[in-house]
Amino acid sequence: MNLINLLLSGQRSPNTNEHENSGRNLMNLPLETLEMIREYLSPNDTASLVLCNHALLRALGNRHWSSLRPGKDNEEYRELFLTTLTRDLPGHFFCHHCSRLHLRDNLGPPGPAFQPENRLLCVTKELGWELWRCVQAHPYFSWYHFAFPHLQLAMKRHHHGPGHGISTKSLSFTEVQVSGDEDEAERVTTLLSVEARICPEPISLCLRIQHWALISSTKRDMLLSKTKFVRICDHMTPRSSEISRLIESKLEPPRTEFECRVRPDVLKCRFCNTDFQVEIKDCGDEGLALVVTKWLDLGSGLTPMDTRWRVHLARDKAAEIGALGEAGDVRLRFESERGLSQDSLSCQNASYLIAKRFMSEMDHLINRTWILQAGKRLPFFYYADRTFLLALVLANLSLILAAWAMFFKS
Repeated sequence: MNLINLLLSGQRSPNTNEHENSGRNLMNLPLETLEMIREYLSPNDTASLVLCNHALLRALGNRHWSSLRPGKDNEEYRELFLTTLTRDLPGHFFCHHCSRLHLRDNLGPPGPAFQPENRLLCVTKELGWELWRCVQAHPYFSWYHFAFPHLQLAMKRHHHGPGHGISTKSLSFTEVQVSGDEDEAERVTTLLSVEARICPEPISLCLRIQHWALISSTKRDMLLSKTKFVRICDHMTPRSSEISRLIESKLEPPRTEFECRVRPDVLKCRFCNTDFQVEIKDCGDEGLALVVTKWLDLGSGLTPMDTRWRVHLARDKAAEIGALGEAGDVRLRFESERGLSQDSLSCQNASYLIAKRFMSEMDHLINRTWILQAGKRLPFFYYADRTFLLALVLANLSLILAAWAMFFKS
């Protein structure tokens, strides 16, 4: 694109007269010269060049756009061309799945609320594009669906300004689920919280995910049996012995004062580079809680083929990108940025679970699920029992109409 920028820079300088300036203008070149220039350009650069004005379009034709249609051999150039266009289209992004430009507003946030009517099917139907394994904090599925376009748009705003992409705040989410066990002693309350920050060195989007599994019993041996669904990453699943041994080690009381001081330690998965920390918290009369905090580096968001993204989707399992770093380096990058500290986050999440305060401070979504999307409460009309509210309004519609009639008569 340097050649294009040079030829198009026909701006007049104080020491350049009009005759000299017109000789540098691209539009004053013969058609043969333009064709010679085009031969040195890639298909995506040529397609960008003819978009500059109508004269270039008439001179070079629109056949270069036709060569970038879907299904052609120039798929790589099509992606480069459309990605270049999005720099001047704040409300659009390039979809790597269907190789098209989509409206940002048709994507929707990762949380369940404020979803658009024309939600993109290319994103919702591809489960392999989501980080569902990383947010598996409950015995049942979560309502949080983080897909690659969320990463892509968050990084776009960072590079191009607030008019582009989406904010990292829109990616935050807190969710509480209560198991359906009839016996209070057998009941498990789980919490998921997700935060996103842009971190430097290298610039990428990092997530801090915290899982809580609170059991009503104070028996430590029950904690292990009731939290079999806990997942650190795709390489340490509930079926792996690493998690069981790790939790068992945390259940043992520290033998020395030094061992008490060094706990809890930060570990790293050598395959996906996930930093994680496992703690056992005594919540008094509420019971015992298993707390897992994880820090994920999702990459730059330029392509879904980035290994830093793919390793969290059960792809490139043998990459071992975590073997190159030290345990805690992703955590350090995240915690060094402005925002809620890890200790403050743990206190905040604990406060939701104590005395079931989540029922009053979060939004009841459905059944035994409460959420807090983007760090704030949902509007009144978004409550899960809005069907009841609609029925209530319809039942009192006659009273409302009568009140309106009296108002207009007066």
